[in-house]
Amino acid sequence: MQGVAIAERAYQHARGLCAGAGAGRVVGAAKGAAASSIARPPGCAAHADDDARACTEAARALGYVTAAALDHAHRHPSAEVRRRELAFAELMIPIVKGWSTELAQKTPLWASRSTAAGLHRGTGAAQYLRDARITTIYEGTTGIQANDLIGRKLARDGGKSAG
Repeated sequence: MQGVAIAERAYQHARGLCAGAGAGRVVGAAKGAAASSIARPPGCAAHADDDARACTEAARALGYVTAAALDHAHRHPSAEVRRRELAFAELMIPIVKGWSTELAQKTPLWASRSTAAGLHRGTGAAQYLRDARITTIYEGTTGIQANDLIGRKLARDGGKSAG
């Protein structure tokens, strides 16, 4: 979920830059003139960045669904439901970890793409990329998550959990 949080913050950062950050005075404006506002600088996507928003919301939802399955696996009164929910949660954990941490690394890049390059420099956006990069170490590399999914979670029951 740390990856989701970083992706969300990077998206909000890009959206804020596109929404009208002060740009200083217009060239040739009178001395002391008020700073102009940027309604949508060149290079800003019309909706900040729909890819970043949609993927971040989907990753958050997937994390919540998996967390709810873990809750049901531990608390549901039916042993059969607990078993099924645990199998689902265990199957989903490497997917949630791997996708969310990879998403966190892509979102600052999407944000950079959707904002004018000159505006994005020096605004702290690179920190999101650095923060995101470390999440793959915390969560295990994407390769480890993939091996866990394929080698353990799918193989253990012949793919029944995935079905």
